[in-house]
Amino acid sequence: MQGLDYVVAQAALHGIRLILTLTNYWPDYGGTPQWAQWYNQSSLVEFYQDDNIRAGVKSYMGKIIMRNNTITGRLYRDEPAILAWDIMNEPQFPGDDTGKLLTAWIDDMASFIKGVDSNHLVMVGSFGAFGASTPGLLAQNPTDMVVLTDQDTRLFPVAQVCQGEDSSAIAALPHIDMADMHIYPEMWSFCTRDCNFNLEGMGPYQIVSNLSSEGFLELCSFDCRVAFMRKWIQSHLQECKRIGKPLIISEFGMWRPMSVRNDVYQALYEELLSAKNSGLPVAGSLFWMLEAAQHNNSMNDNYAIFANSTMYMHSPHRIQPMPPPQTKAPDPALLQCASARIPVAFNADSDINNDEWQTTLQLISQQAAQLSGSQAGTVSSESLG
Repeated sequence: MQGLDYVVAQAALHGIRLILTLTNYWPDYGGTPQWAQWYNQSSLVEFYQDDNIRAGVKSYMGKIIMRNNTITGRLYRDEPAILAWDIMNEPQFPGDDTGKLLTAWIDDMASFIKGVDSNHLVMVGSFGAFGASTPGLLAQNPTDMVVLTDQDTRLFPVAQVCQGEDSSAIAALPHIDMADMHIYPEMWSFCTRDCNFNLEGMGPYQIVSNLSSEGFLELCSFDCRVAFMRKWIQSHLQECKRIGKPLIISEFGMWRPMSVRNDVYQALYEELLSAKNSGLPVAGSLFWMLEAAQHNNSMNDNYAIFANSTMYMHSPHRIQPMPPPQTKAPDPALLQCASARIPVAFNADSDINNDEWQTTLQLISQQAAQLSGSQAGTVSSESLG
């Protein structure tokens, strides 16, 4: 924990505000599977509904919030460098199409955190899927898919409502201070009806997957994905205006090449700046992720932003799908739906060094300046490295 003390102290020294994520749905860094294992349980149902696990999670959160920083001498609940507590990264409850079970769990955790710390904002780092409380918006969600591979690849769509998230209901909770959404366009399996590619309701479907050199499935065009992203952001901003909460996009990213990534960054930044100028409740955005050179690619999941072009290394391996949680949902098929990701081809022969990486840094710098009202400055390798 002294390492975290140092991070918080350095953030305060440099005027940086932190969002500290307390738990993770996915297996990375522990996550819900680890909690279930500690309490001799085997499913996501127990994680959310077992009283002992719930008490353990609250105890863990409380100890962090009430920790005395060994460097600053302040309790974390009094640290000005902490902007918000993120209850869980990308929470889901596969199989609950009402969204009520996950929403109730988040409500309980948010109430607990506010009871311990009334100084900081509370949020949930969610994908932002619309749920049962807004039936008119369900068609605007990106579509998930189930992938089964034996002799061939069978793809069939699953509506996001199956994942148990209801972003509007969560944002409206009294102890949640801002709404959130995560944006990864290459993960969107199928486009909306606006792009004439929607398999919802068609059942199992045989597809020969065409992998582009850009590194994502050509189930719909890149332009379609960007158009969908713009519309999805706009829908969320209108919902946040109705609810009366600001929206933060706490994660967004795109795989290489840089030209494709930069187009996504540019479109997203344009939407947020337009929203700000229109008086819509936009709180900001955080790209995933800035990585320091000394990490030596240890955390690079192909989304990383480096200030040094030599860090963009070739990889001869395929980008693998996100591993599923080592727990069982009420219906295993729904767990598979929630967890599966499509393997994406990576072109290891292309030269990705110096391919517009500096443009990415400039886009980030300009957006920060425009949203803060300051003048755009030049971002150099030295200033970020």
